[in-house]
Amino acid sequence: MKKGALSAVADPLTIGYNLPMRILFLYPVPAENRKVYTGYSQGIGLLSACLKEAGHETWLLFLQGLWEASLDRALAEFRPQLIALSSTTDQFAMARRAISYLERSAHPPIILGGIHASFARQEELELPGIWGVCRGEGEKVLLELVRRLERNENPLGTPGFWFRGQPEFNPAAGLADLDALPFPDRELFDYQKLIDRHPRIIGAEFLASRGCPYECSYCANPALKRLQGNEGPFLRFRGVGKLIEEIQKVVRTYRNVRLIGFHDDIFGLDRDWLESFSDAYPRGVGLPFWCNGRVDLMDEERVNLLKKAGCLRVHLGVEAGNDEIRKKVLKRNIEKDTIREAFARLKRAGIRAAAFNMIGLPFETVETIEETIALNREIKPDWVFHSVFHPYPGTELYELCQAKGWISGHWAESFYDPETPLDQPSISRESVAKYYREFVRRVYE
Repeated sequence: MKKGALSAVADPLTIGYNLPMRILFLYPVPAENRKVYTGYSQGIGLLSACLKEAGHETWLLFLQGLWEASLDRALAEFRPQLIALSSTTDQFAMARRAISYLERSAHPPIILGGIHASFARQEELELPGIWGVCRGEGEKVLLELVRRLERNENPLGTPGFWFRGQPEFNPAAGLADLDALPFPDRELFDYQKLIDRHPRIIGAEFLASRGCPYECSYCANPALKRLQGNEGPFLRFRGVGKLIEEIQKVVRTYRNVRLIGFHDDIFGLDRDWLESFSDAYPRGVGLPFWCNGRVDLMDEERVNLLKKAGCLRVHLGVEAGNDEIRKKVLKRNIEKDTIREAFARLKRAGIRAAAFNMIGLPFETVETIEETIALNREIKPDWVFHSVFHPYPGTELYELCQAKGWISGHWAESFYDPETPLDQPSISRESVAKYYREFVRRVYE
């Protein structure tokens, strides 16, 4: 690493660190009216818990609204030795503004993490002010980086990181054993306030697994799998007992917990795991819960297990009504009849179903959006959600859109914004925005 590479901060290799280290997490989120729920981050909660378990101190600042004074106060009061900034692609513009603001005066070294950091172009990651970038899972590698810093060891070889001035990324670290991780740090978020905001819609949030075996072209999971290599299975499940122990702790700690939510990409992918969960959860917790599912997995047995466990609501991806787009563009080899049967089966079981849809997809036309609306009318979801497609770095569709020159300079802060980032010949930007505004009304009219 070249000396003087960071303009407004001392060289991280010469600072000298004392125990306990103080790490400030910055979390850029859009305004509440952007329709994106931005309360709790499982990733930041886990990172903070790992650091605290090792004896370090953490602080979290949401970058939302007028955040500059709050950031100045956090720097003055907490005096962090390291700043960890987590960002999605949608929120990277806000992250860039925070980095630029910090560059105006002396500041601690900044590391960037989150899904965008794993796959963004290297020139985006070479912003003045960023010292290091974490690619892939962060629990092991952040602890290793902090360990090297506190011992005044050279951190530049830390697995899973790329540091400013290095010609290439360090190899990714191994995947985490989920049951070996501490429970996420919820107090960092003022979690009682989050519970009280949406007690009957979101509730207390958990993860039972990590990873996904499918190869959907709009999702970053396939690239994450390749990034992490072959060190153990990419799809991992927590032990049912360990998961229930965490839920019980949260229910004891916080008031007004009426609903449990599972953010797994697909909840209960392993049928044996789901069967064990359906036996243990009603006895150990007994609260209604919601989860994410996949329509071609909603067979009779799995739906019955969800019902037995106490499932109230399942979120399912319909995504597109046109067979060609759904199968060949999105790589979701799912028949329309399978979608119809999944929603009908959940309704018969008394489980509510939410349908997620995308519009403005590659090769989308007005006619294909009409097919998506028609399919939603037919399956009659209890909730219908729709978003404008964004080609995220790391996905197959990002590479396709980039190769065709469709990606415009516009990028929204939320995939629930009505503007498309694509300029493609098959549909106009105005048509995408019009259908975004009318989608739900058209489904239910």
